Amino acid sequence: MVAATPKHSAKTPEVNLLVLHSDHRVRHLVSESTPQDHFKISFADQPDQFEECLEGAGPFDAILIRLTEPVETASDLISRVKVRCPQALIVVLCSASEKHRCTEIRRHGVYEILAYPVDGIELKRVLFNILERARHG
Repeated sequence: MVAATPKHSAKTPEVNLLVLHSDHRVRHLVSESTPQDHFKISFADQPDQFEECLEGAGPFDAILIRLTEPVETASDLISRVKVRCPQALIVVLCSASEKHRCTEIRRHGVYEILAYPVDGIELKRVLFNILERARHG
């Protein structure tokens, strides 16, 4: 008798996550907030490294981006990401003072906007929701 193989195992993460953020504290928070057996995380410090990850390590289920550019430039970045990873859920991190301006980018397919500095509980909630969507998607 052959045992049924589970859809996902500890060796096959359910969510492929790309993080564009250079702050080591945020990177650590993301790593600590994600169950490693369910998430494969790739980190990029700079936009050129981010572009390389999009090309080589994808496709991604979710992409977390810290916006440091004006909303117009952020919209361009998100549009490029959506062309390469149309199914990816995009989570944007922006400063609390810029959050009201960042709501304009929701129309570009942004899944969630989080204010920086990142609240660990809020980040865990968003990542859990992404995991649930991947499981039931």
